Amino acid sequence: LTIEILTDSDVKLSWQKSEIESAGFKIERQDTTGGAFIEVGSPDTTNYTDTALIVGNEYLYQVCAYSGDNKSSYALSDTIVTTFPAPYGMTAVPQTDNKIELTWTDSTAYESGFVIQRKNIVSDVFTVLDSTVENTYQDTTVTLGNEYMYKVGAYSEYNTSSYTDTASVKYWQDC
Repeated sequence: LTIEILTDSDVKLSWQKSEIESAGFKIERQDTTGGAFIEVGSPDTTNYTDTALIVGNEYLYQVCAYSGDNKSSYALSDTIVTTFPAPYGMTAVPQTDNKIELTWTDSTAYESGFVIQRKNIVSDVFTVLDSTVENTYQDTTVTLGNEYMYKVGAYSEYNTSSYTDTASVKYWQDC
């Protein structure tokens, strides 16, 4: 039983079919934080894609063949952990008196978009500024005389990545 991680929330399981005739297969998953195996699928082919997994959880799979009330012994997978890497290379560059351009590099091909957080340097709390599907953003809500700190995280249907390293910019007016 092999596992291929497809996205932050999807894995593809594959296995070899024995020479004994079977009606199909039963796929069971265990979240290794505890609990029993639960059935997640019963395909009649030798592969299955499990979806809606949570980033950071460890998962273990087992598969057996069945025919009527009879079933084979289980094949057990290695433990896997789904991941969702953060974007990287965050920069914040003043463009005009009322605009800072943010850019970053995407780490995956499966995110739905990015969430941008900002804090004024005197504040201890980041707040959500906006979201975008692009790898760049123009913050036009800045005020001269302030220092801003930004970070960006990617999101998908089920998960959110960790955030980039922060990027700071002092937004002072030159004399």
